[in-house]
Amino acid sequence: MNELNVRPIVIMGAPRSGTNALRDSLVSLVSFGTWPCDEINGIWKYRSLSIGYDNLSKNDLSEAKIKYIRAQFTKQFNKLGKPKFIVEKTCANTMRPSFVGSVFPEAKYIFIIRSSNL
Repeated sequence: MNELNVRPIVIMGAPRSGTNALRDSLVSLVSFGTWPCDEINGIWKYRSLSIGYDNLSKNDLSEAKIKYIRAQFTKQFNKLGKPKFIVEKTCANTMRPSFVGSVFPEAKYIFIIRSSNL
C-alpha cells in the first residue's frame, strides 16, 4: 500500500508544543522533506472542509479520501526529488489520530506533549 516508497513521519502535538521546531530540525537533514507551508489541513480534510471541527475518525474515511491524501504525499515526494522521509506536522491531527493512522498505517509517529510542570 505504500506507493510512496518512503515512510512518512507524522509529528503530532498541540500548537506551541514544539512541532515546528522538530519538523524544521528534521528537514534540515539530508533525505528529509516537507511541504513549503506550515500545515496541510486542507489535504487531511479533503471533502470535509465544510465540517466545522477537526476530530475526524477512521469512520470518516473512504477509499477515495485515502487515495487522495496518499496521492498528495506522492506528489510532494516526487516534487522534492524523492527524499527518504516526508515529515508532516498538522497540529489538528492530534484531534484525529485514528483517521491519520488509517491513512498511513506504515508511518512513523512522533507525539509531542507540552507540559508546564517542568
